[in-house]
Amino acid sequence: MNKSAAEKIQVFLNLTFQSIGSALKILIRSKLNIKFPKANEDTCIIMGNGPSMKEVVHQYSEQLLNKKIFAVNYFANSKLFELVKPSYYLIVGPEFWREGVREKNITQRKILFDNFVKKTNWKLKVFLPVEAFSSKFLQQYLNINSNIDFVAFNTTPVEGFTKFSHFLIRRNLGMPRPHNVIIPTLIVALNLGFKNIYLVGVEHSWLPTLKVNSDNEVLHLNKHFYDPENLKDHKMFLLGIRPRRLHEVLHKFMLAFKGYFIIRDYATTKNAHIINTTEGSYIDAFQRSHIDTIL
Repeated sequence: MNKSAAEKIQVFLNLTFQSIGSALKILIRSKLNIKFPKANEDTCIIMGNGPSMKEVVHQYSEQLLNKKIFAVNYFANSKLFELVKPSYYLIVGPEFWREGVREKNITQRKILFDNFVKKTNWKLKVFLPVEAFSSKFLQQYLNINSNIDFVAFNTTPVEGFTKFSHFLIRRNLGMPRPHNVIIPTLIVALNLGFKNIYLVGVEHSWLPTLKVNSDNEVLHLNKHFYDPENLKDHKMFLLGIRPRRLHEVLHKFMLAFKGYFIIRDYATTKNAHIINTTEGSYIDAFQRSHIDTIL
């Protein structure tokens, strides 16, 4: 048997085991029969929380008012939330609802959900992983504001044969590994039926900021538009519990950037286009354009 044939067999076996593993994980972890309401427009904007977001909203606040917008994570803690009035919102990190996380996470998430129920006087769909709906923290917010519709989605990682993975993603049973909030947001937007998806504020330019100090602590500068100017390097935490090690940080980054290529291929099967308008973004999977083209 030549090397080429052996490699092909190895690839086939790896994909087979990954596909079987994905099916088993779905049976154990995923909620079946999740259906999203279909979007009534073709175009949406996904707002990351990168440093450029503040300037985007400052320059284009009026043009943003008539757009279907996704916001993510702590966006509602900023003044821009009421200005932009997003139609959709997505949160994926388990530190937003799990018990046993850092006190900082508990404080920040309470502020976030309090802001949801106090500020939202327009219709807003908030997407959260299935797991979140069993948490005591989230349950206290579910029925306070009638303008907010909390929607569940599955975060179960799916891998294996491309057509099989696409089949599972299309039926909302799983997605590429959600190591970044933009990954599930793109999947949700595609499965809602949006055909033209524009990314803003998604620099993802973390690599140059990584460092390891004399105590072997991994630090980086993950700056958001709402952070203070004098923000210092800080640790990345695993599930909001312990600091990540360097190999864990790099692996997380790798899976995120790889996930975007998987999403690009999935978007093609739905005749959808993803365009990144963020200057200096490290995401290398999507077509680039300037924000003026949409606003």
